[in-house]
Amino acid sequence: MSDESCARRVAVRILNTRDIIRDALIDQIGDTFDCTRSWSAWSVGTMSENDFVPVVERMDDIVDAVIKKLGEPNETSLTSCV
Repeated sequence: MSDESCARRVAVRILNTRDIIRDALIDQIGDTFDCTRSWSAWSVGTMSENDFVPVVERMDDIVDAVIKKLGEPNETSLTSCV
């Protein structure tokens, strides 16, 4: 198998993995909100609804973190052409 063919297969596998993880996370936590401030703002009384954003706005960062963790023990699971 050529290096170009292998690289293409790896790229497709990573994209498919990203889509699967993203879809699963959106199914489970897609309607939740993410606090953009320190939780200590609750005790001070300065927290408001403006301090929360839909978690889907950070979903790409969350998916990247999951993929990074999945790749740490054994990078060949996503990068191997076998």
